[in-house]
Amino acid sequence: MINAIIFHAFYLLIWSLSHVFSVDQNLINHFSESKLVPELIPEAPTELCHVTYSEYGVVQPGSVLTDEQSFVQPSITWDADPNSLYTLYWAGIASQRLVATRSPDYEDMTYEDRIKTEYSIMVVVNIPGNNYSVGLDLWSYVPPGDPPVKKLRDRYAILIYKQQDTIVPPTKKIKYDEYEFQTFTPLIKFVKQYNLIGPVAGNMFYTQKDDNERI
Repeated sequence: MINAIIFHAFYLLIWSLSHVFSVDQNLINHFSESKLVPELIPEAPTELCHVTYSEYGVVQPGSVLTDEQSFVQPSITWDADPNSLYTLYWAGIASQRLVATRSPDYEDMTYEDRIKTEYSIMVVVNIPGNNYSVGLDLWSYVPPGDPPVKKLRDRYAILIYKQQDTIVPPTKKIKYDEYEFQTFTPLIKFVKQYNLIGPVAGNMFYTQKDDNERI
């Protein structure tokens, strides 16, 4: 009995230490510097979600991609408990291609001049471990777009949440062209509605126009 207690205490110590050392401060800093915290989520993930595009390579926090580099759905992995269920929620904070009347010239625009909007790039729930290919696909991958002018960058966050139960989503039909999915789920509302834990892992990047692309 005593040996069992000692073993359990030792296991908890090792788990706690591994959790502490897995905190990715660079990831946290990029979520803060990009203002994804607090504009999208209240706290940054502390562990990195690995994202790899075939046309770009490994995405590091703060990477800058063009729309061509991010057009094909990437591979995504994270450190997961194979016996738990997860949600992959990929959100963007980009801008409508409308500008304030005081700034008719695209070249003079700033983030404050544009109309910000949160939208979904990809949402998958009921993922066993990190095998999202067999999860329930609520919102299929929509390639991130680029902002209307070269000097601006749009922001994207790939976030992993741990589920407490299997998610049974609303039956309302999702239509790509009408973005109906967004009408019942901004990210914060979605997390609260389904009692998600986290984000337990994540990554973020920017998109911008290719220097050779004509406006």
